[in-house]
Order: sequence, then C-alpha cells, then structure tokens
Amino acid sequence: MEILRVYNNNVAAVLQNDDEMIVSGRGICFQKKKGDIIDETKIEKYFILKDKQIISRVQELLQNISTEYLDIADEISNMIKQNSDLELSENIYITLIDHISLFMEREKKNISFENPLLIDIKHIYKKEYELAKKARNIIENHFDIRVSDDEVGFLTLHIVNASMNQSFDITMRAPKLIQVILEIIRVHFNITFDEKSIRYERFLRHLQFFVRRVLDENIIQEDDTFLYNMSKNAYPEAIDCVNKIALFIELNYKKNVTKAEMGYLAYHIVNIVKELKPEEYFNIK
Repeated sequence: MEILRVYNNNVAAVLQNDDEMIVSGRGICFQKKKGDIIDETKIEKYFILKDKQIISRVQELLQNISTEYLDIADEISNMIKQNSDLELSENIYITLIDHISLFMEREKKNISFENPLLIDIKHIYKKEYELAKKARNIIENHFDIRVSDDEVGFLTLHIVNASMNQSFDITMRAPKLIQVILEIIRVHFNITFDEKSIRYERFLRHLQFFVRRVLDENIIQEDDTFLYNMSKNAYPEAIDCVNKIALFIELNYKKNVTKAEMGYLAYHIVNIVKELKPEEYFNIK
C-alpha cells in the first residue's frame, strides 16, 4: 500500500490496486513520506469512497484542517446508516467536514449563528432532526463544547441534502415552501393533520421530492396529463387545491408546475385528506 500523501503521523492518502483511499492508525506515518509503503497491520480505519471527485475533495480539505473532522464525519455517517433507512450521497463527507471545520472556527472566535429555519426544519424534517441531535452528541464527545439547536438545524439540512442528492440552495428553500403548501391544504380542506401518523410522514416525503423537482432547474418535469385529467374528474376539490399551490409557486418562485406534477400532487393530497374527511370531499364510504 503506497503512500500518496501524508497528513500527519496517523493519517495518509494511499494507493492500493489503483484505488485511492484514506487510512488512519496510531503512528502509521511516522517518519514516512510519499512513495513509502505503509504497514497494513497498523491500519485501524479505512475511508473508501467510490466517487474519485469526492475523495479528491476530501483530501484537499484535509490539507488545511484537522484530520479529526474526517473521523467525526465518518462516525456521523455510520450512525445515520445504523439508525435510519436513508441512502446517503458520499458528498456528506465533504459537507460535514467543511461544516464542522467552520463551526469550530466560529467557536474559537465566540461567534454564533441563528438558524432562521429552525422551526420549519424541526417540523418538516423530523427524522433527520433526530439524527442530527445524535450527530451533535458525537461532536460534543470529541470536543469540549456545546452544540446549539441552531447548529443541529444546519446539520439536519446537510443530512437532508445528502439523502436527497440535491443542491444545498434547494434544501434551504424547501422548508418554507413545504410549510406554505401544507397551510394551503389545511385551509382549503379545513383539516388538522395527524403529524404522528405514518401517512403524514410519507406525505411530507412526497412534498420534499415534489419541491425538489419544481425548484431544481436541472430536473425536467414530466408532461403527462393523464393523472391530472383523471383527478380533475374524480377529485375536483384536490385539483382546486393544487391549482392554488401552483399559482403560489408561479407568483413567488417564478416556476411553472406541469400538469403531470399537479396530477401527482393531487393524488397524494387525496390520500392524506381522505383519511381525515373521506365522505365530505371524496365520497368514499
């Protein structure tokens, strides 16, 4: 296992069978340099990423910051995998390492950031927020500091971002829009959601993907009108509600919602509302 770059006595980038990886272990790089061979029996941890661009970026970050941040990012990533069914993009290593580094710099300077989206984040991303609280414990166990709820909110967004593989800008904008959509539905149908129900959790997840498809300019929305036309005939109240949502998005986000997306959204609205008011709106006995 040939050394490509030494970060400190305990961490190095190495090459094995044409694959680059990062390895760590106590003293594995002592008096070693590029081109030397590492004793593999002394390696305690392997950081193997499939995306070469990601591992290249991680290596770039490690040249200027503590390698302990990589350990923390890996610990958080493994914790998320063990405690959820979320499929994470490898990009989470970059975002976590970068975020923890900036957070620690702010701590040294006694600078704190308020998270204006915290209330929305707690509501929209409940599962991810609980995971972020566990991530807070990991960070606090490594450093003698307190991680605020505002920081937990930012960590939540990184988890959401990695699980949905979208730009951080969309992740930041999504909670407010989802809250507005929920409020339009509440008022239109005069309902109160059961926020503890599995159906509600699934509906939130559908809204997250809906918002991503609408806001992401790189995603081409489908243009099939079948579901929209079917819902228009069978569930006119749902289509009326969707039209309000589409108009709000057009006026406030300058984005057009296709009939296909409106049809999908109407379908999911029917499923969530019929549980609360089946006879009044959908004539379901």
